[in-house]
Amino acid sequence: IILGVKSSVEKFLGEGSFGKVAKCKKLGTDQVVAIKIIWGSGQMEINALEELSQINADDHNLVKFVESFKYKKYTCIAFEVLDQSLLDFMEKRDFHPLTVEEIRTIAWQLVVALKGLKSVNLVHCDIKLDNIMLVDHVSEPFRVKLIDFGLAEKIGHMRTGATMQNICYRAPEVILGLPLDQSVDLWTVGYILFVLYTGSFIHGWDADYNILRAMVKMQAQEQSKKKGRLFVDLLKRMLMVDPSKRISPSEALQHPFFTMGRVQPTAGTQTTNPEEPPAVEVHLQLFHGRFKQKTFDYMTERTRSRIQTAKMSFFHRVAGHSLRDRVRSSVTQRELGVEPMLLHIQRSQSR
Repeated sequence: IILGVKSSVEKFLGEGSFGKVAKCKKLGTDQVVAIKIIWGSGQMEINALEELSQINADDHNLVKFVESFKYKKYTCIAFEVLDQSLLDFMEKRDFHPLTVEEIRTIAWQLVVALKGLKSVNLVHCDIKLDNIMLVDHVSEPFRVKLIDFGLAEKIGHMRTGATMQNICYRAPEVILGLPLDQSVDLWTVGYILFVLYTGSFIHGWDADYNILRAMVKMQAQEQSKKKGRLFVDLLKRMLMVDPSKRISPSEALQHPFFTMGRVQPTAGTQTTNPEEPPAVEVHLQLFHGRFKQKTFDYMTERTRSRIQTAKMSFFHRVAGHSLRDRVRSSVTQRELGVEPMLLHIQRSQSR
């Protein structure tokens, strides 16, 4: 297959709702690239990539953009060829958890990527395991890059109440219709680190309601070990429900989880054996409680109203009572709230 006068297709690597990705060789050269073939203009992604061209892709762990061109009714965007997604990697090992040190390496790179995005006022808006690629796991274990900027937006263009992100990775402020900024990406990275640490997802995939319900149902426990405590503390700061209190990329890079031992974690030299039983038992825990009014002082009255409606509907569906009966009862509206998310992880080494 020949894509115009630019490239010949060697094989297709994957496909999605946008179109397909093919491994291609540029005609007249030996350069091999991955070409994303989009049904439509693909202008949003091209605009984002042009913004990202202001910074060094390798230094900020972002996929390297080569060029874009038109072929018939398709838009073709050429990138460097990478190895495999974190989703594929985890599926091959049956979601066997990674070690804290391996996660630390990945976490550092992702936070650096977010810092790079922030420097050009971009928000990815679709970070997930599928969009984090291992560069070459054989020669550079756990070296990763962020890909797919088709839904990226300028920070100032994000609309309150807009729906974005894959539902499994969706930040609370997106679910509740709150003001949005780059903090949505921080939430998603924190969630992904949890998945890598436990090998499991913490809530339902099918509805925002199930996600909120799962957040409430979890119970809190203590954990030990210094490295585990530091990891938990970083997750707590990344997964704050109130985005105004969520840690920033620059602050995250200064967190003791990264600065202990050596300042900049590097790609690991070994992988964990998927055949071995997990050495770490982890439990994500969330306190029961209430949304405190002061947490949302920054919100408009309209947003407050939307949250109250969502909270009452949420309680109604969880408790199985009619909303009318709950309002008539002695339960006050403030008792229908959900405490801002607080993480505690119990970490124990099997000996």
